[in-house]
Amino acid sequence: MRHPDNENAVLLWHGTAPFSLRHPSVKKVGIAPPWILKGTPPSSPQFRLKDGPLTVCRFDGDSGCHRLGIGHGRTLPGPATREFYAWMEVDDWPRWERQIMQGPYIHHCSAVYDHCADVLEEACRYIPHLTAERYDKQVREE
Repeated sequence: MRHPDNENAVLLWHGTAPFSLRHPSVKKVGIAPPWILKGTPPSSPQFRLKDGPLTVCRFDGDSGCHRLGIGHGRTLPGPATREFYAWMEVDDWPRWERQIMQGPYIHHCSAVYDHCADVLEEACRYIPHLTAERYDKQVREE
């Protein structure tokens, strides 16, 4: 979901995270039913994640070739929502979205607090049949 006031920001949510990653403003963690499993008992912690730099990556493959989509972002304030969540701003969300949608990428991603995409990109050079695809670097058209 896009941020309501920033065209380069998107919601990261419904994952898992330790309580140590909750935003300092979160004094009490709520518990609610999981958003997708209607009728199950409340068991899903609800809190905003802390602020900071992020690296996001998505892994998938098609026809024997695999790609690791990687990009840097940072958290920013946004509307409260359910489960674990952070709003992430990137350099050009419409470009990211095109790469992800055309990709062979599926729904989920991984995120870590740091800017380490360069390390992941370098590691891909040493893994056969794995190509790094940077979301946060504009591709030059020849």
